[in-house]
Amino acid sequence: MLIVLDDALLDDELLAYLTEAAERGVAINVGTVVDSVRERVADADFDASVFRTGLIEWFQEMSGTSRVGRLLMVDRGPVLVSALHDERLPGVPNETAAWSDGVNHGMATFTERVLTYELQENVEEVYSGEHFESASSESSDAE
Repeated sequence: MLIVLDDALLDDELLAYLTEAAERGVAINVGTVVDSVRERVADADFDASVFRTGLIEWFQEMSGTSRVGRLLMVDRGPVLVSALHDERLPGVPNETAAWSDGVNHGMATFTERVLTYELQENVEEVYSGEHFESASSESSDAE
């Protein structure tokens, strides 16, 4: 599961990695409230579910100079959490991150639990269509 809260963080390199993962059979689930992120995933060369939940909306509504940038959880284990700070160079994200290769660290355990809870609480809504869109069907509907 990948949550992207800023359009600058879904660049061509990340899309290429997601494409490679999808080619290996990995299910790609992207949470966002950013329209441009939804559109880029819809136009990508892989199938993905794009969803939004109350937690994602809450993250997006946070204000301040530091804010959540993206969250990544792989197989309910390794996690990455990034924060965005004021840009030092115009148009270049100032992103810091912490990651783990398991849930043997407090930050990783906390993140895994929050994201797992969010999936469990919203999985029916997410996959029933209320907060879910298939990126590939969006793309084909537009053609």
